[in-house]
Order: sequence, then C-alpha cells, then structure tokens
Amino acid sequence: MRRQVIERKVLSKATKLRVINAMAVPTLLYGSETWTLQKRHRRKIQAMEMKYLRKIEGVTRLDRVPDEDIRRRLGVEAVLAVVDRKKKEWRERRNVAGEAGEESFRGGCVQKETERTAKKEVDR
Repeated sequence: MRRQVIERKVLSKATKLRVINAMAVPTLLYGSETWTLQKRHRRKIQAMEMKYLRKIEGVTRLDRVPDEDIRRRLGVEAVLAVVDRKKKEWRERRNVAGEAGEESFRGGCVQKETERTAKKEVDR
C-alpha cells in the first residue's frame, strides 16, 4: 500500500489520507474498545500513525517537526485519541446496558464458558 498510494507523487494529500482512513486506521483500531493498552503499545500505535502521516506530509524525522504540527497541517485526529474515545463510548454503552438488565450484553465468550461449565457438571 505504501508504494501504491503513499509514495505516489500524483495523488493529493487528501486522497492519501482517505485511503489511510479507509484501510489502515480501521484495521488498526479493530476491537480497540476492549484493549488494555500499555505504554509500549501506545508508542507503537503512535509510531505507525506518524510514519504514514510524515510520509504523506513529505517530512522526515530529521526535519524535527512535532507530531501535533503534522496532525494540524493534515487536519487529522490522533489515533490514540480515537482509541480513548471509543473505549469511553464502549464503557458508557456497557454501563447503560447493565443498568437496563440486559444479560445478552455479556458477550459470547462468557456465555460459551458458562455453557461448557454446565455441560461438565451434567456429565459428572
């Protein structure tokens, strides 16, 4: 993807950002609502994001341009800010569902584990 889109001089910055936002960011953020991010994970996510944004902007690390300046120039929200927002929204939805008494919000893994435990007890 980098050679086909990011490094092509003919494509505009807006087109390159659309491709990144349509392909790379959703792949990166899949399931991020439930992640427990450590500092090293946050650094790696930010490094990946800035690698693409710097390439689109035509700036290298040697130019010593701060990440926030690059994001501001391109008009892009930080991926980690999106992760934090999605986690907050997920927690709020989860709390609202818990208050409403919806047991189906527990998730498939918990339900399957409960079913396995029940089958083991029946088999004994």
